[in-house]
Amino acid sequence: MVAILSYLENQNPPVVHRDFTPDNLILQPDGRLKLIDFSISHLYQTGGGADCAGKHSYTPPEQYRGEATPQSDIYAFGATLAFLLTGKDPQPIATSHPKETVPEISQQMDNLVSRATAIRLVERYENCKWIELDLEDSASVVHAD
Repeated sequence: MVAILSYLENQNPPVVHRDFTPDNLILQPDGRLKLIDFSISHLYQTGGGADCAGKHSYTPPEQYRGEATPQSDIYAFGATLAFLLTGKDPQPIATSHPKETVPEISQQMDNLVSRATAIRLVERYENCKWIELDLEDSASVVHAD
């Protein structure tokens, strides 16, 4: 999922999907993940507004104000990850902590999801590169034993 969002945010201008949800991800038999339904996506421009769109549990607060940015898709990624970890839609407009529902989830993964779904943009991952670094750190902790 991070590779898909990284690709979108590295376009010039960046593409904001605005509907990154489990319903719009397809896992192919060969293991590749595909993102579909770009019907409400737009090219990001600083200061440009857009109508609110997206599924309630996966939509960040700034998108309701018509201010979607690439960080908005990061929020939706975090909410999608919370769903994949718990099997339940996350609480709308809230920071997700999947470990509260499934205690076996690692603290590192819970931290990643909560930072991705931070309500305030300054607390949310700035871009996918930071998520990739945290995932690498998590993998090294798991493999350190």
